[in-house]
Amino acid sequence: MAGELISDDPQARDALSRIAQAAERVAKAQKAKADLDKALEQGSVMGSADTESKQEWVQAELKTVDAEAWKAQELMRVAQEELAAAEGDKKQYRELASQ
Repeated sequence: MAGELISDDPQARDALSRIAQAAERVAKAQKAKADLDKALEQGSVMGSADTESKQEWVQAELKTVDAEAWKAQELMRVAQEELAAAEGDKKQYRELASQ
């Protein structure tokens, strides 16, 4: 039934698309953060730079990754709310039509 609702509603399809895109952005941000954490532990970030510079660079990159993950999660939340609203509208329409 949910698939039927989604396939009939362009707003719901758009919301699902944005949820998928946001989930992909979160996954990429999490992978980048894990890679940076690993690089910091191994000391392999920017091999010619001194340790303090490496740490500063990694911390700046981690802040960027965290911000990107937060934005993606916020987009996902909004898209999920829109999807729920679209499904609710469709259900309400069907209930009214059946009366």
